Amino acid sequence: MAELKFTYYPHPILRNKAKPLNISDRQNPPDEIIDLISAMKKICNKYDGVGLASQQVGLVLPVAVIGIPIPTGREDKFPTNRENNSTEIRGESGNSEYENGKYRLVGIVNPKIIGASENMQFWEEGCLSFPKLYLNIKRPVDIVVRAWFDDTGKIQERILHDMAARIACHEIDHLNGIVFIDRVEPYMRLKIKSELKRIARQHPEQEELNI
Repeated sequence: MAELKFTYYPHPILRNKAKPLNISDRQNPPDEIIDLISAMKKICNKYDGVGLASQQVGLVLPVAVIGIPIPTGREDKFPTNRENNSTEIRGESGNSEYENGKYRLVGIVNPKIIGASENMQFWEEGCLSFPKLYLNIKRPVDIVVRAWFDDTGKIQERILHDMAARIACHEIDHLNGIVFIDRVEPYMRLKIKSELKRIARQHPEQEELNI
């Protein structure tokens, strides 16, 4: 497939909402979508990312990859270094699945949040499209997502908790043209205005990714 390019704030594509693909319960997405998911996973691995949406690589498709926690025994870990430009999500959790930091990347197509807990919490988030900007974002602790998942090849409804729920919310927001700065109070938008100007100055052109 063609080389993918990062898109940074304030690129207008980040505000574009993806339309659902026509996929039946017994049908996988087109090969081009499967290839895109594979390429996006490579980007996440390269930049220690735990999530990525199509708009962040210059496309407007209902496709994202999200980090799902797994038991210990694999070397994948949630990033803890602010020096990388990945979508980082950190915070406290009482769930040992998250405390060990292990995760696997799962591709999702046509994701939709169909349920969410009333229990909400703040957590610090970063985003590939907003390098070195970190904000405390309030999101539900648990959600139910309906999507086509590439690890099963099926359309399913899954309950996601804590870290996985937050990552999914962040990426599904992207697919709907919403970025994480939209989730903060107006006073915080004013407070980070200089940071947003910095990002815009530093990324006047798009960076090519060699996959």
